[in-house]
Amino acid sequence: MLLALLIGCGTAGATYAYSKQRQATNGAAAGAAALTGVSSAAVAYAALVFWPLVLLGGVGYLWMRGSGPKALGPGRS
Repeated sequence: MLLALLIGCGTAGATYAYSKQRQATNGAAAGAAALTGVSSAAVAYAALVFWPLVLLGGVGYLWMRGSGPKALGPGRS
């Protein structure tokens, strides 16, 4: 949770600095920073919560990919 919060705060700060560099108003820069900060924190939190499922799914895919026939065998003529 803390890592997701740090990622969100970092993204929000970078967005605010970029918006102010582009000469946006304070309100517009703060709104953009809040929106990107919250959304990036949510994505980071979801990635941190579900990483075991992603890891197991990837290992399962690689394991199952090599098993079984690749195509149908030759038919009778």
